[in-house]
Amino acid sequence: MDFKKYKTYAFLPTTDTQYAKLVNRTKLVPLMTTEVKDQLDAKGLKLDTLNPDCLFTYELVMKYDYQVSQDKVVDYSPQTLTRADMPSYNSYSGLSGGSYVRANSDPFSNVYYYSTDNRPVTYHGKMQIDTLREGSLIIDMIDAKSKEIVWRSMVKGQRAEAVKMTPEEATKFYIPKMLKKLPRK
Repeated sequence: MDFKKYKTYAFLPTTDTQYAKLVNRTKLVPLMTTEVKDQLDAKGLKLDTLNPDCLFTYELVMKYDYQVSQDKVVDYSPQTLTRADMPSYNSYSGLSGGSYVRANSDPFSNVYYYSTDNRPVTYHGKMQIDTLREGSLIIDMIDAKSKEIVWRSMVKGQRAEAVKMTPEEATKFYIPKMLKKLPRK
């Protein structure tokens, strides 16, 4: 395809509202339009809303996702009991089948341990839930006469909500990368 025949462009309005709850649309659309216009002008295309050779539109899909992780921790910490908690003889059976045993042979020892099998206890440690913002942006170039898509660029991204980019940062970062692939200049 000869992309040199495209000299003028215009923007098609988008009905895309799938991201409306995550990003302020009234702020994002002008930022994207300005950045796309700057990139297309640098490639030699001129904005012409009356008689464009090609049309540009986009679709932005954003959603929240959650990533759950937890670290396994091995811990061995026998329960310490005092004489007041226990009878004073050397050993007896507990209700769960385990046994209490005096910590040492000293008849006045106040420390007792309880265990059913004396192995380290494995448990799931701290659970961490990260909120992620996932998004895909598609920019289409459409031939104004045939109404067919002649070029498409797509980018996907995922960031933790705590380190998300502002709309200004995102448009300045992603749009130039996407339009760099447009076969002009």
